[in-house]
Amino acid sequence: MPLVRIAAPVLLLSCFLSGCGERLPERVLWRLKFADVVAAPPALGPDGTIYVGSHDGTFCAVSPAGKRLWTQRAADFYHAPAAVMSDRLVVGAFDQNVYCYDLSGQPKWTFATHERVEAGAAVGLDQTIYVPGLDDNLYALGADGDLLWRYTAADDIGGSPAILSDGSVVVGDKSPAGNLYRLTSQGRLVWRVALGSPILSSPAVGLTDTLYVTPKKNELVALTADGKLLWRYATEGALIGSPAVDAAGNCTFASYDGGLYSVDRQGRRRWVFRTFTPSSSSPALGAGGVVYYGADSHAVYAVSAADGHLLWKVPTSGYVASSPVIAPDGTLYIGCDDGYLYAIRTDSPGLEADAPWPHLRGGGLCLGRPFGGLR
Repeated sequence: MPLVRIAAPVLLLSCFLSGCGERLPERVLWRLKFADVVAAPPALGPDGTIYVGSHDGTFCAVSPAGKRLWTQRAADFYHAPAAVMSDRLVVGAFDQNVYCYDLSGQPKWTFATHERVEAGAAVGLDQTIYVPGLDDNLYALGADGDLLWRYTAADDIGGSPAILSDGSVVVGDKSPAGNLYRLTSQGRLVWRVALGSPILSSPAVGLTDTLYVTPKKNELVALTADGKLLWRYATEGALIGSPAVDAAGNCTFASYDGGLYSVDRQGRRRWVFRTFTPSSSSPALGAGGVVYYGADSHAVYAVSAADGHLLWKVPTSGYVASSPVIAPDGTLYIGCDDGYLYAIRTDSPGLEADAPWPHLRGGGLCLGRPFGGLR
């Protein structure tokens, strides 16, 4: 029988004093204040620098010690994760622009779309940058920000694209039909499949390029790379976040019904952990068999990947709509609606190394392609 785990009702009460005298919950190493919600998932740079934007219109590079290294501003929200390359990063904003900065914070170029950019870009092995827009377009940009091509979908593209092993790109739209598209790296449509509900999240890429998609309607959908339906798994609430996939092909995802679900490669439930509060946070799979995610219950959770039992939780002062990333030293970074970026000590030395998709965007660099080390 599949296991059902329930969150313990008691908050962790142990605290310590931070350098500024602020009392912080156990495991919180530091938290950095912004002037508004931090809903964007943080991304990690190759040297461990954290890159994150806020609804206050700032985008920051933050040291592992919690100090701002540089700040850039947009005319509206930063809601999307950055995609971080070896010498630069790209991030979209609600002011309808995509920004490219070098890793010291200097602007390199800006690309204007015709609507907000609320999801993260993907970057191919050839360094082509794929940007989703709420103007219905997926843009392919060169390294200098020049437009290579664009593909116009049936409706807004509100989720991030994912890149398959052959370099093709998969992305969904927000139409009532919930179209999922696979395009070649040159922008030619390979197939389009209607999943029956708007797609607000990024597809996850599993073993043999199996695709896992969470349409809002409440079903996790698994498809082959050819777009053939393998199975559907229904929950009782909307699905806003993206799934994560481990080395065995098990898929973990959160639902607005208050459950964190683990489903095996055949679409059978392994376990469900319940907080009874909605979650739009995409889980991260940590080394050592731990799943980390946030929820509207004002907490970040660590759950056993084997059976779904609660290991620990850290209280916050607001909803946790952001998604976590885990550095190789075991520090988890996650934003919160209370306006803080949190650094939390875990027992996982980084993301699960053998998992094809342990994180919202594949790996900590948020490049939208399957994980292999910090790529």
